[in-house]
Amino acid sequence: MKLLLMIPYCSQKTYSAVFINASIQTNQQFHKYFRLFTAGLIANGLDVVVGCQFDVNTTSTKQRVISMPDESINGVRFHYFKTYNISIIGRICKFFQSLVYTFSFCMQNRGTIVICDPNKVASAFGVMMGTKLARGNLVYILSDLPSINTGSLEEKQSLRQKLADLIISKADGYYFFTKFMNDLLNKQNKPYVIIECLVDEKLENIRCNLADKYPTRVMMYTGGIVAHYGLEQLLEAFELAGVPNTELWIYGGGPYAKSLTELCAGKDTVKYLGILSNEEIVKEQMKATILVNPRLTNYEYTKYSFPSKNMEYMVSGTPTLTTRLEGIPEEYNAHVFFFDSESVEGMAKTIRDIYSHSDAELYLFGQETKEWILRNKGYTAQLRKFYERVLTTL
Repeated sequence: MKLLLMIPYCSQKTYSAVFINASIQTNQQFHKYFRLFTAGLIANGLDVVVGCQFDVNTTSTKQRVISMPDESINGVRFHYFKTYNISIIGRICKFFQSLVYTFSFCMQNRGTIVICDPNKVASAFGVMMGTKLARGNLVYILSDLPSINTGSLEEKQSLRQKLADLIISKADGYYFFTKFMNDLLNKQNKPYVIIECLVDEKLENIRCNLADKYPTRVMMYTGGIVAHYGLEQLLEAFELAGVPNTELWIYGGGPYAKSLTELCAGKDTVKYLGILSNEEIVKEQMKATILVNPRLTNYEYTKYSFPSKNMEYMVSGTPTLTTRLEGIPEEYNAHVFFFDSESVEGMAKTIRDIYSHSDAELYLFGQETKEWILRNKGYTAQLRKFYERVLTTL
């Protein structure tokens, strides 16, 4: 079975060449997810071609025109479109490139199934038209809803988002991250699968011993620095908890970075440490005492996505502390710690309670969680579900 993935995903070598400045590298989690996604498809014997239009803007790279040679890495063939980093012109080019390439590919390779991310609306519209004109089959993979990022569904009704909703309705099958997405979008009960996360099976043999942990009991956040992710409340709660020999370390980039830097200024136990590569972040996570995700649950969008950082946290072998996001299935409840309240006082109480456990107890909990998630959420088994429940039905 041949699959055409029309997504802005490239090899690590090409990613490093396009996003030369590590301090502004973008979408690292997106690329990591699709590295595991394609590895799972290859492990299940599928023929995978990726059509990549680079997801760039003037803050991620100063190059106005990006042109990279095609390549084949680990069984995945990459075709790189010439990408124009010029706002409206770039979007128009992406639409026509997607339409022509998808149509041509499907006509030359009958039986191809096209997989696309509808959050990239200009490209997705072209992919949808090209696939339908060639009478091919189209599957959408939705990690988030195009119609909302924050707030409620009713607040977000732009022309772009209405177009995205139209595009989504034209799919022949779906790959969702939560059951709520299926309830909302799959009105015609088309073939679908719900796969909330993928775990890198190669991490099974990479372990951090208790002796390798930082001497200071570090609570660590790694991810987007965004105001509504609960970082300000976390900072206040951590200071209020006042647990001796503990520090809060925050890594990541985003629009709230300047404000966070100001909040952390002059504080001895709270540190904003900026951006690291994903490889460096994984090493840091393994040496922390607790990994925390304080994302607030009072936004409707939280039930339509599974936080990728929780999956990355759990496979690190370090215990995870998180809010009770609706998109997290119940089977995870026994393998993470939860904030009982999202008030500053409630979060502080939870932090004190967790730090009341010994380092050995926390380490053992983290290692048991790692074993569970590797056993149940590895990319080979997860993508086999996608193959059996969606791809074979088209």
